[in-house]
Amino acid sequence: MSQWHRDLDEVAIETDRLLATVSAMDDASVSEPAVLPGWTRGHVLAHIEGNADGLARLARYLTDGVERPMYSSREARNADVTLHAPWPAIEHLHAIAESATQLDRDMRGVNEDAMDQTVTLGAVLQVPASRLAPQRLLEVSVHHSDLGIASYTWRDWPGRLAEYFIPIVVADFREGGTFPVDWIETDGLRLEITDVTGSGVRGDSGEMLAWLLGRTHGAGLEPIGIATVPVAPPWR
Repeated sequence: MSQWHRDLDEVAIETDRLLATVSAMDDASVSEPAVLPGWTRGHVLAHIEGNADGLARLARYLTDGVERPMYSSREARNADVTLHAPWPAIEHLHAIAESATQLDRDMRGVNEDAMDQTVTLGAVLQVPASRLAPQRLLEVSVHHSDLGIASYTWRDWPGRLAEYFIPIVVADFREGGTFPVDWIETDGLRLEITDVTGSGVRGDSGEMLAWLLGRTHGAGLEPIGIATVPVAPPWR
């Protein structure tokens, strides 16, 4: 089995875990605040649904050659999230299930020889098509934990996330030129963020990714050359 289909299988597993969480929610729970500032859980669920629709458009482009943007605009995407956030829990459940099923169908229809084609995530980020399945895994897993429900936190993210995304996130921060430490080290791998051999952060890869993505304060990580683990800046 190809890596592409292994990634899609893992997306399906995490989607089922998300659907189990949503199926246990009621309307009052959906309207409660999420971990993300200013968003309810309904906003998070609407974003997850919209992300599936957007990625499906990119997958269809890879199969039929008809170019489609992931979103018509950032404003339109945000408006859809705002519009759908107040939906009842059952509507969120159905919308996420249906959009995820369509996305899986579209992704599995992508030919292996299309993996090196370039697609645009959001409005400007150009990535190889092979990135789409891991990107969906990131969206489902991270935003599942953003619901702020004790049964699923960053500790429940699949190990594949850290393995795949820590190098990507670090490369982005290195390119951005502003980060509060010079290097990180996790699972025996050291990644340089600046050209200075100065302070760093060391620790478990799962918590490292959660810290890099702003989902923890890094309480379980070890600061090197500094007194405490600093707050990581926003990634994208």
